[in-house]
Amino acid sequence: MMCVRDMLAMVVSATDDEPVLETAQQLRTRFEGAHVSVLAFLQKPQVKSRIEMPDAAVMGGVAFVRERTQAQSGALEESILLSRRLERIGGRTPLRRIEIASGAEADLAGLEARCAGLTLMMRPTGLANEPFRRAMFESVLYESGRPLILTPPEWRNKPLGRVVLIAWDGSREAARAVADAQPLLAEAEAVHVFSIHVAGRNGPSGMALGAHLRRSGLRCHQRTITGARHEIESLLLGECAAVGADLLVMGGYGHARLHELLFGGVTRSLVRASPIPLFISR
Repeated sequence: MMCVRDMLAMVVSATDDEPVLETAQQLRTRFEGAHVSVLAFLQKPQVKSRIEMPDAAVMGGVAFVRERTQAQSGALEESILLSRRLERIGGRTPLRRIEIASGAEADLAGLEARCAGLTLMMRPTGLANEPFRRAMFESVLYESGRPLILTPPEWRNKPLGRVVLIAWDGSREAARAVADAQPLLAEAEAVHVFSIHVAGRNGPSGMALGAHLRRSGLRCHQRTITGARHEIESLLLGECAAVGADLLVMGGYGHARLHELLFGGVTRSLVRASPIPLFISR
């Protein structure tokens, strides 16, 4: 079971991150004995203004008013919603909270993920707190040394990992992703290896990976096409749609972090736009 034996779901909002919690619940059900814990990054309360109806109490004829800020109320509400939601996941699901005072707390995500087999989180684009979510994702990807699954906001009440497509380019990062995803590949109904031959790129072929997976006991389909670098994203997403994939396994950022921040890449494009969950290792 490896990575799915101990999973960590990172959330910012009980409502917006529901797809992550659904993923956690689905994987726990599929892999007997799997453990799930939840880490919530919640806005740190700041005393700035009273809410319209502050809590009050009367003692000895004197009214005491307990002030609560909007941020405090929001953090409390999120905690209550999360606690109620975790009851439906089943089993024991520990919940820990980290208060967000500034964007710097996002760096803690990578450190926390080091002691988890697999991190589950939302795709960082298209949601509130997008800069913070993007920093969380990059922290986990670069600093944890562990794989992660990114779930798109629209991925609700859908299966995950029944049909898996492996984006294979022969790189070390892609090989690491395939190795990390072995438990999910073994449980999949269909595994597809898809490689795009691009001039100047070296590494084992998709046929070689397919042969390796078959020797490992997996049944998989393999297809290789020729394409240009600027076509990789659209070709990958087109293949996912054609085979009905509900999980895309890929290696993350093949270059230094600064290079990727400046020039982007296929990983960054898919993180921004993929309509299906991504399993990423680096």
